[in-house]
Formats: sequence, structure tokens, C-alpha cells
Amino acid sequence: MRSSTTIARRRPSAGLVVGLIALFVALGGTSYAAVNLPKGSVGTTQLKDSAVTAQKLKANAIGSDKVKDGSLLAKDFKAGQLPAGPAGATGPAGPQGPQGVPGPQGAPGVSGYEIVTGPDVTVPEGASAYSSATCPDGKQVVGGGYEVPSSTGVETNRSGPSNGGKSWFVRVTNNTGAAKTINVQAICVTVAL
Repeated sequence: MRSSTTIARRRPSAGLVVGLIALFVALGGTSYAAVNLPKGSVGTTQLKDSAVTAQKLKANAIGSDKVKDGSLLAKDFKAGQLPAGPAGATGPAGPQGPQGVPGPQGAPGVSGYEIVTGPDVTVPEGASAYSSATCPDGKQVVGGGYEVPSSTGVETNRSGPSNGGKSWFVRVTNNTGAAKTINVQAICVTVAL
């Protein structure tokens, strides 16, 4: 076992001395650069490519005065930050698209519109009379009425469909001082089922 005096007298190796010197130079050089560099002495030529990243920039360090006009793209802005430009001209019509699927069958409709006129019926003064007009086979009545040269003093007692929807029936009373002639009309159509 060695005594404590033997350990104290031992000289450091050359490698240890060189390592310590290198450590002091490295620490001292960094401190020197950080403390003693003159203002404005580091520029773009002293910086390595890609040495300054967004994380190393101080918040709000770059304003519009430091951005070259026209250098930003629309994708550099958040949605809604850029105002919309004027509407462009209408483009040409596109080609005809494919034909769509036919829709469902519609409700049954009507066709074959026709007005059928019944016989002339004379209504004596102070009397009542009736008449009707009948649709041809295959058609149904959907409306009707009657014609009279002058309706003054002629009272309609009934006007409506009859005969299971095949005819239009009219009954009137003549309250004038002379006989009147009425002519019943039926509006007939073919109803699809």
C-alpha cells in the first residue's frame, strides 16, 4: 500500500495535461465569442447553411418589413387571411353527362279532353225543367254546366255529375215572362287507371 505522500508527489501524465489545456481553451473560446464579439461582426458568410431554424428565432422577430414583397404564396397564409379576388369569367359549358336513371311511374293522368253538348230543352214561363249531357264510352265527366241566351230570371236548382260519373245533370226554374231554352254541357276526359 502506498502512502499519501507518494500519491501527492506523482506528476500528472502528459495526456492529462493536454486534455485539461484543450478543455480550458474550448470553454474559454466559447465564452470569449459570446462575450467579446463586436456587434454586427457575424453575418451570412459566418453562418453555416441551415444554421438558423424557426425554433431559434425570437417570437415576432420577422415582420412584414423583413419579408421580400411577392415572396409569400397563398399556402403560407391561414384560411380566411387573404381576401377573395374578383370572380373570373364564366367558363365554357362542360360535356353532356350520362343519362340518369328513369324516375318512378307517375300517378294516372287524364287525356282526351272533350266537351259534350246535350239536347236543347225549352223551359216554359214559370216552370222547371231538367236535362243532361252524357260522355262517350270510356270517358268520365269532370265538370259541366249549361248555356242559356239570358240567365236573368233563370234559377239553377241543381248542377252536378250523375249516372255514376258518366253524365252532367242540370235542373232549372224559369222565373221570367217568356220561355227559355237551355243547353247542358259535360266536360269529359279519359282517366288512366
